[in-house]
Amino acid sequence: MAARAQAMDLLLQGKVGHVSGDGYNFESRMRALRPGIMNLPSMGENAARSTRRGLNDMETASYIMQQWIKSPPHRHALVSRDYLYVATGVARRGGSTYAVQIFVGPVTHTNVNLPQ
Repeated sequence: MAARAQAMDLLLQGKVGHVSGDGYNFESRMRALRPGIMNLPSMGENAARSTRRGLNDMETASYIMQQWIKSPPHRHALVSRDYLYVATGVARRGGSTYAVQIFVGPVTHTNVNLPQ
């Protein structure tokens, strides 16, 4: 859900990045999902867009994946063993496709009782 929301937000802004249209960075957005959490798990985010017209869905997905693979920090997120889960969200309008991946590692446990 968070990946799709960020993809839609980027589409509405017409830009690619890790800050929401309201000015919230990645960590702030993740903390909003778990209010009161003190220790976030290992997390990362990839964001990309394609404005190439005439591509089918598979070609668009391949184009976006190639952007991530060719970028060292994005590739690192894709191959990192620090993450256990990935959520992917896509938003599309006209010839623009925005994709966001959110990676999450194991939850850090503390001896502090946090609200669930």
